[in-house]
Amino acid sequence: MEYISARNAAKSEIRKAVRDYEKEIAKCAKTNPKTFYRYANSKVKSQTRFPDMKSDDGTEVTCNKDKAELFNKFFCSMYTVEDMAHIPVLPPKECSQTF
Repeated sequence: MEYISARNAAKSEIRKAVRDYEKEIAKCAKTNPKTFYRYANSKVKSQTRFPDMKSDDGTEVTCNKDKAELFNKFFCSMYTVEDMAHIPVLPPKECSQTF
């Protein structure tokens, strides 16, 4: 129970400190936009690099072109090409109304 109480108090203090820090950044945004944009960018940046992969033979693939080809090979293996000779031909429908 003491641990839970201390953990909750610590989380509460951290949240309060972050909230106060963000308020200070927002208050100084007009006079110091660099700080504001640095903080905002740190919150929205995502990883743009796709992680390295391993091919079927176990070799590591690091080149983006090779990664794309590996994905293409995988997705092509998931689907089949239908035989067009077995697709039925339906008669055209007659429409009695015109636009």
